[in-house]
Amino acid sequence: MVPTSRFIITVSGLVIGGYLNWYFHEYVHWIAGKSFSGDPDVLYDTWHSIPYPHAVKFNCLSKMPNWGIRIAGISPHVLWSIVSVYYLTNSAISIEPNIVSIADSLHSIPFLTLILLSAAVGAGVSVSPSDLVATVYPTKYRDFTGQDLSHRDWLDILVGRVN
Repeated sequence: MVPTSRFIITVSGLVIGGYLNWYFHEYVHWIAGKSFSGDPDVLYDTWHSIPYPHAVKFNCLSKMPNWGIRIAGISPHVLWSIVSVYYLTNSAISIEPNIVSIADSLHSIPFLTLILLSAAVGAGVSVSPSDLVATVYPTKYRDFTGQDLSHRDWLDILVGRVN
């Protein structure tokens, strides 16, 4: 049985990492957009007065080549998935033999590592439909950007219901 204090520390690390994943994800889009002359702005929203980045707006999309749009769309997923796999592999190798469950192994991860790992995993796996459209169909991404589309609208574009 894990002591209550260790449980609270673990849950806190997961929650903080879950919040930071938005920053990890969107700012990699921003860096890629900046690298390819997209003049990006990170857009924020709030949840119960807590700000978080939810999208990146590319102000000069016309200056970005299609391959630059693709890289901007896929880059956080590739980067943070590689980081996550690296940390998870190292964590799995270093787990003590008497740890029998994932929950026990989470409690054994140092607090800062747990925050960074949960943020990296979240940033790597949180794929939005607009990320997929940018990666797979950069021309469509260019055509539909700036129209305040919802995730559902981007999904319709991705599957071809909207041309």
